Amino acid sequence: IHGNADGTVNINGAIRNPSNEQPSSQLPVLSYNFNNNSLSGRVVFDGSGKDNHGTTYFSPHLNLSGLSFNRGAYLSFNGSQYIEVLDSSSLNIQTNISISAWIRTTSSADQRILQKYTGAAAGYAFGTDSSIPGRLKFWSSGTGAWRFSTGTVHDGKLHHVVVTTNNTDTLFYIDGLFDSSGGSFVAPTSSA
Repeated sequence: IHGNADGTVNINGAIRNPSNEQPSSQLPVLSYNFNNNSLSGRVVFDGSGKDNHGTTYFSPHLNLSGLSFNRGAYLSFNGSQYIEVLDSSSLNIQTNISISAWIRTTSSADQRILQKYTGAAAGYAFGTDSSIPGRLKFWSSGTGAWRFSTGTVHDGKLHHVVVTTNNTDTLFYIDGLFDSSGGSFVAPTSSA
């Protein structure tokens, strides 16, 4: 899994993998909150209990103040910086998926909030778009095409963004409000 972005992107997110009917399947499989207890050197500790710890690359900046939703801490990325998570079966999501993050950006470039992708076109990705700057986009290897939101988020303000799927549609939410249906969804065809 890689996540990076141009401009400042502040991520506090969780991936949910509802792969079976047990209540535990609704729990996050990846959760970073970027507070002082979740960082040690270059290691970002996963709060989901699935041990999907990440390693930062190219020194994203830790900011310890300014945001109240997660005790004021967040990471800033400049476009080449990212967090890498080693492959884990809990991240091989082949059913519906929900990804949420807190982000702030002014960039009009393509940005990845999160992606699990091999060069072999297997996996999923969530980010912002450049063709209509700042709109959200989601890709699944099952669908084989990007799905897009209507609203945009590249205004320099903090936004809570969510993409979720429901067996047939890709749904986008911005700041707790339904934004749009990005179109059909087919789950990833194989693990990345």
